Amino acid sequence: MIKNLLNTLILAAIFPVYIDAQSLDIYINSALKNSPLLYDYNNQILAGRLDSLLLIASFKPQINQVSQVMYPPTGSGWGYDEAITNGGNYSAVVNVSHSLFNKKQISGQLQMIALLSQTLKINEKITIIDLKKSITAQYLTAYTDFSQHQFNQSVLTQLNNELKTVKALVDKGVYVVTAYMNLLVSISVQKIATTQSFMQLKNDLAVLNYISGVSDQSEINLVKPEISVQNDFYSESSPLFEQFRIDSLKNRNSRQLIDLNYRPRLNIFADAGFNSVAPENVPRNMGTSFGVNFSFPIYDGKQRKLQYDKINTLLAFALLLNLIGCNNGSSAKTEETPEVSTPVTLTAIETTAISETISFNAVSIYQRKNIVKSTINGYIEKSLVNQGDIVRAGKPLYTIKTKEGDALSKFAAKDSSFTLSGKLTLVAPVTGIVVEATKQTNDYISDGEQLCIIAAQSSFVFLLNVPFEQNKYVTPGRSCSILLPDSTILKGTISGKLSMVDPVSQTQSYIVKTLSSAVLPENLSVLVVISKSSNENTQVIDKTCVLSDETMENFWVMKLINDTTAVKVDVLTGITAGNKIEILSPAFELNDRIINTGNYGLPDTAFVNIIQPGTR
Repeated sequence: MIKNLLNTLILAAIFPVYIDAQSLDIYINSALKNSPLLYDYNNQILAGRLDSLLLIASFKPQINQVSQVMYPPTGSGWGYDEAITNGGNYSAVVNVSHSLFNKKQISGQLQMIALLSQTLKINEKITIIDLKKSITAQYLTAYTDFSQHQFNQSVLTQLNNELKTVKALVDKGVYVVTAYMNLLVSISVQKIATTQSFMQLKNDLAVLNYISGVSDQSEINLVKPEISVQNDFYSESSPLFEQFRIDSLKNRNSRQLIDLNYRPRLNIFADAGFNSVAPENVPRNMGTSFGVNFSFPIYDGKQRKLQYDKINTLLAFALLLNLIGCNNGSSAKTEETPEVSTPVTLTAIETTAISETISFNAVSIYQRKNIVKSTINGYIEKSLVNQGDIVRAGKPLYTIKTKEGDALSKFAAKDSSFTLSGKLTLVAPVTGIVVEATKQTNDYISDGEQLCIIAAQSSFVFLLNVPFEQNKYVTPGRSCSILLPDSTILKGTISGKLSMVDPVSQTQSYIVKTLSSAVLPENLSVLVVISKSSNENTQVIDKTCVLSDETMENFWVMKLINDTTAVKVDVLTGITAGNKIEILSPAFELNDRIINTGNYGLPDTAFVNIIQPGTR
């Protein structure tokens, strides 16, 4: 007994109980989150966005202030020639310069930055694929070790259970002692195998944790991976082929930039300030100047051709890699290189009202139900109502004949002195709906027995269930809309609330009265829509125009600055209602063009192609 307990404690110390389950998705997500290479790609993409803004800024007018004070000392037989130095120079000038007709140059350099950003995104996709591949392979290795270790543990458990049985049989002389000793040897061998499998599992799991960026865990419980084979490969969507396409676009863009360097350039400049050779003349030498600089390259030692040769060499190398990758032997199809532009549709800012609503569940009930009871003992001679009938106050419901009148009516034909009607008519006490009719014609009833129940139509309300933390939006006297299951909308008013909260759901009930005279059934589930907040004359735009990051903390839209270029504009959002969203800042112009579709995944500065909805 003590030996078995000791063995159990030793096994528990060596092989701990596995509790937390670690799935393949957990390791993949951790690797994608902790990968320094992905962080580097994201930082480079952000740097590209800043480069595009710097580029645009560099082509704007440049203003500089230049000041100079120069005095050349001279003496007998030494010093600079006064004809050259003018005896000194005292100047302070503000210069303004601006390059003209540079739209194509700006567009070409922005395109280069956009292509670099797309290259980084392609590299990021390739890195993600490689990470998933490596982690999946290592996870399968670790899960194989985990399954083998579990199997060894189960075998060891069975051998320990078998040991008790064999020992009992040996004590009774059924088995020989050698059988018991052989079983002990098998248990020792199985313990060694279990320990070895556990060490292999820890080693492979450490490798998996290392490449996934997961800290080592003392408890191991791997989940069987659900991997499905999908043969959905298309060369057009492959990141590697996409990389070759972007490289070709880079080469074409480089050619365009080279050609732009050999076009005439025109700059305008102006300056204002003072420029004098003597300090005392400064007040009389204030002035300004302006002019135009024109430059045209004529000969540079055939640098243009050498740059073309360099691009052709890189293009030939990229084409060679592409042909090596196409190992299916099929002839390559010639395709036109697509333009680096995204088809988009546009919309504009609206100035209108927007309202945010909140919905709660409600159930219809009748607050007052009148029970119609018999006032005598007798028989129902005539029943004038059925369940579901709508009755008015004072309408006859039942004709009752007393049991005495029924008994004497048998002798009335022989003796007129026994004539006694004994009839009583019961009428509806209120206007409403008969929700229950328990007695019918010829039924015997006792005094005070229930005949039917009439729900007062004027007491029809909806019982609204509101979580207690949201009761600030529901106040008595507030108007609301009631949405029926058939999409009918009724107007209603919150008339009051009940002074108790459901102990389980922590919801408080409010009474909603409808302004409609429609007859509705009891226990009807509806939605009560209440206005949460609203703004008048505010900026409103389609929700599809607004993009956000993964944490839903930063929002932006893509606004066109010309017919082909869109830039990212950070926005502060407000109320969201349906497919519309409020823009609190910045203030847009009514003629600003905002991208409505095709904006997902665009960089901070992107080239776009405006299309009409429904066209390609």
